[in-house]
Amino acid sequence: MVDAPSGARLTRFPTLKVARRGDGDATFQLRVGRNVRLEDDICLRIDAGGTNVLEIEDNTLIQSGARLWLFAGRLRLGRNTILRDGVTLKTSGDLDIGEYVRINSHTVIHCHELIEVADRVGIADHGLLVDSDHPHDGTDTWFMSKTAVPAPIHVGRNTMIAAGCVITRGVHLAPNSLVAAGAVVRAGEYPAGWIIGGVPAKPLRALGEANQS
Repeated sequence: MVDAPSGARLTRFPTLKVARRGDGDATFQLRVGRNVRLEDDICLRIDAGGTNVLEIEDNTLIQSGARLWLFAGRLRLGRNTILRDGVTLKTSGDLDIGEYVRINSHTVIHCHELIEVADRVGIADHGLLVDSDHPHDGTDTWFMSKTAVPAPIHVGRNTMIAAGCVITRGVHLAPNSLVAAGAVVRAGEYPAGWIIGGVPAKPLRALGEANQS
């Protein structure tokens, strides 16, 4: 089902890869807003048996080499958002990207259940956000045979995530945060207006008005 009254500006048609798997009503809904631009070598992968929704809102730009994977999931790209070269977005849940978001080159976001990225967030190059993992108990049991354990990720408005960061399941970043380069952020609540950094990451100091209070 396609809802694209304004069409899109294409450098080249995306590659479509469809797998005969997935649980749902075997539908794919595509909604495209005004002035959407798609560059070269974009790949869309869909589990055909699932319920899949892709919403690309007004003035969104998807640059070359981006990968959008729908495994019976929903992906929304808010208006005026930019996906830079080589970004990969995967969802079997609800992956919601807000307005005026910048996701930079070769960042990967893997949504099993729920990832929410609020308006005006920036994610620098080579970031990773993943809301699930397979438990490893140190035995010979293959960890990939274990059921994935999910917990939602929330990234607050006007948060900057610097290059090379890893955001794991269960993270809640309050608005106006800055995650320092290379940080590994584990499950927990992180305060608004602070620098978050380190391995594992922790609040380091307040920024701006928060630093004066």
